[in-house]
Amino acid sequence: NELASDFSHPDRPIVGAEFVTTSMTSGGDGAATVPANTLAVIAENKHIKWHNRQRGYVKCDVTTEGWNAEYRVVPYVTRTGAAVETASRWHVAHGKPGIQKV
Repeated sequence: NELASDFSHPDRPIVGAEFVTTSMTSGGDGAATVPANTLAVIAENKHIKWHNRQRGYVKCDVTTEGWNAEYRVVPYVTRTGAAVETASRWHVAHGKPGIQKV
């Protein structure tokens, strides 16, 4: 997510970034598809840059150049053997608060 100085005024500058992730197993297996009602909410909230309902975690690498976030997900958690894959990668450059998809 991109954090604006004032969400009620879309012309205001982006001042930060927020990386949000799910729990690894709460709620059972996740899903790669996003329901229509969630898509509607995302469409109304331009600061949300990506959404996924799969279970997983976010792997972060922070350097002097910036912050890299890699969303790692599994297709299921209700049995063993799920392969971990990267669903999405993002970057925040040092000194630039906006999020860039990698």
